[in-house]
Amino acid sequence: ATDDTLSEEDITNKVLEFLTRCLGFIPRLPKMIQVAIKKKGNDDDSKEEKQETLSYVSMGRMDFASSFEINVNSHVCLTHGVDREIGWYTSYSTNNAYDDEQHKFYVVHDIELLATAAYKSLKNGECVPFTADVRYMRHKKSGVLDPESFDYDTLLGTNMLDDDKKMNINQGCIVPNHAMLLVAVDKVGDEFKQWKVLNSWGKCGKHCGYLIMSHKWFQMFVFEVTVRRKYIKSIPPVSDVTNCTPWDIFSTVAT
Repeated sequence: ATDDTLSEEDITNKVLEFLTRCLGFIPRLPKMIQVAIKKKGNDDDSKEEKQETLSYVSMGRMDFASSFEINVNSHVCLTHGVDREIGWYTSYSTNNAYDDEQHKFYVVHDIELLATAAYKSLKNGECVPFTADVRYMRHKKSGVLDPESFDYDTLLGTNMLDDDKKMNINQGCIVPNHAMLLVAVDKVGDEFKQWKVLNSWGKCGKHCGYLIMSHKWFQMFVFEVTVRRKYIKSIPPVSDVTNCTPWDIFSTVAT
């Protein structure tokens, strides 16, 4: 890629060859890149058109929220942010949303508020978008998310994470790095047992792309749920909004 004699097409082919060797199959190029490769010419108009095609704006700033029936006026992103004070926040605008209202979220300290709101949504036939840290306690083959399925203490003499979620956040151990959908819940009396999750990684695993998440895992690794405001009566109107920095954990891609 440092050779000035290589064309854009040559570089793309080199990248494609590298990915094929690593993945074991030929990846499908995004249509945006295919179009850009075909654009040739040295005139200014052609260069400008090519630059626009490859820009971040045309590639990433799609109104992703429009594909969901979510209205920022009727819904709220309820966030388990035990590392900060309760209240309204707005994340740094790096995600796929044009409207600044889509970046606002309300922080609570009780994780069961998220679970109860999600339960009410599911009971009303509404799936629940949520974010979590999926790097821990996930058994790939069985499709189960459950801390009790792993015994690091016996094997290694230490646990991977502290039981204190606030400490794990402050130490940079956990962040909301993936978004999925809650589609079902198992609740016995007042106790949540497990959740059924729709992931976006294809039909892999025992449950054909679905995951089974224990409520213990929910408590440890779930950060946000997006639900209708009517399911959380205690949320005040938007006011005194705190701006998050670009490096805040809630300014990540998943939120």
